Amino acid sequence: MLSMDIPRGWSWPEAPKERGSLRVGHIMPSGFERYLRIFHPFQNKAAPSSGNNSTSDHLSWKKMAERLGVPFHPSLLHQLLLPFQERERSAFELQYGNLEPKAMNALVGVLESSSDTVPVFFYYGLSAQIRNPDHQPLMWRGQLADIWEVQQEANMIMGEHIPHSPEWIWPEDRRWLVLTDYDLPSTYVAAGSGVADAILQQAELEVHEVNPDTPLNEYK
Repeated sequence: MLSMDIPRGWSWPEAPKERGSLRVGHIMPSGFERYLRIFHPFQNKAAPSSGNNSTSDHLSWKKMAERLGVPFHPSLLHQLLLPFQERERSAFELQYGNLEPKAMNALVGVLESSSDTVPVFFYYGLSAQIRNPDHQPLMWRGQLADIWEVQQEANMIMGEHIPHSPEWIWPEDRRWLVLTDYDLPSTYVAAGSGVADAILQQAELEVHEVNPDTPLNEYK
């Protein structure tokens, strides 16, 4: 395990003081060809978590939006879908800071094919500062295939019963970057066109292309 304050070597514009003015470019660095938003699926709280993403235990944002007559678009806010959750007596919940296993495996599969055996960094920032007894960030260096071992160890250190994905994942050569913010119900990816196209083709992922100017107003 390594120690680091924040992934270095990228540049971000200064974040606005008002959260309503946030954009993707305020949380993702510049310099990448493409940017993607992966929507975390709504999970049926009454169904056991099997990791299969069946229609009985998961519901996509697009499906939920269709039922409410809400347009499905890159900057869709989960708050606009709350009427459906209320109508269903809150049967479906949304995971913040965690991309569920089947979706994460699909994403990792694409990234592995583009990264060969390049070492990868896994970083926990805000979640570790809140949950870690030492209130310090956590970071590991390994291979993408180590992600579940890393997540298990991180959750043990932080005493978490609810799983959290690494907030930042990136390869040593920095050809792509994955952000699963502790306070967001979506995962964001910055990458080249080839990787972005491959991610968009994954049936297990509900993903929409975004850009640095896409509004980001979904913080809880």
